[in-house]
Amino acid sequence: MAQTLPLLLPDSLVNTHRIDLTALYSKGWGVQAYDVAAAPSGDTFALYGVYRYKWDAKDEQDPAIANFGYWIITRYSPDGVPLATALCCPSDPDGTHSAVADGNDMTLCVLPDGTLSVNAHPDCTT
Repeated sequence: MAQTLPLLLPDSLVNTHRIDLTALYSKGWGVQAYDVAAAPSGDTFALYGVYRYKWDAKDEQDPAIANFGYWIITRYSPDGVPLATALCCPSDPDGTHSAVADGNDMTLCVLPDGTLSVNAHPDCTT
């Protein structure tokens, strides 16, 4: 049976950018899934992006109106319950820098010992 995983948005992101969670993607913000990897323990990791793009907000400084883009990594238990989520790449809205290397074409890989590897092109691994 197919299973869907809930996508979580950190409160700091929703509050800083004042995201209307009821708004349709046509209002300028959206979520896109990029990769999923399963660990030997049965946990699942999902990499997705959340973004807002409005053509008229190109040089906007107010985070409630400005364009943004973040990568989010979420860990789920074997039965699909979210266990943890991390906002990364670029920095967190509060100014905390991401420990995850940023780049294009990011993917996930779970190593045999269960360690999560985040890979980005060109040649960046965390």
